[in-house]
Amino acid sequence: MQGLVSIVVPVYNSEKTIDRCIKSILNQTYSAVEIILIDDGSTDSSRKICQKYIDSKDIHYYYQENKGVSAARNYGIQLCHGEMIGFIDSDDYVKPTYIEELYDETVDLSLCSCADTLEDGKVIKKSETPMEGVYDKINLDFIEVYKTGLLGVCWGKLFKKSLLQELEFNENLMVCEDTLLVNQYYAKAQKIKFVKNINYLYTVGNANSLNNSKYSIKLLDMHRMANEEALKCLKEDGTFTKKDLNFKRDLFLMYYADYFYYYLFQSTDKWKMRKKILSELYQKVYFKELEAQIHKILATESKKYRKILLLKKPSVELFICQIIKQCQKRKDKK
Repeated sequence: MQGLVSIVVPVYNSEKTIDRCIKSILNQTYSAVEIILIDDGSTDSSRKICQKYIDSKDIHYYYQENKGVSAARNYGIQLCHGEMIGFIDSDDYVKPTYIEELYDETVDLSLCSCADTLEDGKVIKKSETPMEGVYDKINLDFIEVYKTGLLGVCWGKLFKKSLLQELEFNENLMVCEDTLLVNQYYAKAQKIKFVKNINYLYTVGNANSLNNSKYSIKLLDMHRMANEEALKCLKEDGTFTKKDLNFKRDLFLMYYADYFYYYLFQSTDKWKMRKKILSELYQKVYFKELEAQIHKILATESKKYRKILLLKKPSVELFICQIIKQCQKRKDKK
């Protein structure tokens, strides 16, 4: 007998994609599935599209005032009856064997390879699992798994309900809320299943778009908070090495360094505004961490960040350049 799997789908103004999403779940080769649709205050025709499916006993629709995707997911978790829970975004869709290949009642977490696609279905990026099959977490290389990017998102996975209910998505975070939860959950999990097949299709908008909202100081602080909370859980688990924890910390520093790069080279703001933001970035308490580790970032992203060495602009930019030059000199002497 198949164990029941609950799929939570947060919905917000998804009239163009929600029908495809629901149909892809209904088309699963695994039959014991309930779909929990959480409408987070949509103002388009998403509600109407969802309601045409609720005659089915396996599809449940709930509406809430707009509170954000984390609140929608948390609400959905409370309503699930399945022993395993998964999340699928309303813009995305899954292949027919998605749940069948992920499901394994003996594991705490299962995850599959995923692909980023444009709205026309064109694949622009693949995130593939580094192995296939079931493993004890203690025998896994955390860094190898983390580099895939699959531990940064909540979709493309099945979670054990009994463990997931001990956690919740942080509703105060606008970014990294799923990264934090998945990291917290990974710290609790003992047995992990990997599926090599690309069964989850994540739909992105304009893959080449860059905007200031993506690089706001507020989002940077949220990213930092989520990273620190995740590190705390991983450290408390006791199975992660110092190298693992340093790797996770360095990922944030690379993200932080990318802010400098953006405001130096890519922002369309006037120099006066960019200089102000760069000054704010410099004054962050974690700048000293960046200064200490910048040689690692330069080595990892050498082509990208070496451009900074050529700058001759004054003030903040020059200051940053001097730091990177000094770190590069230290690196070259080793």
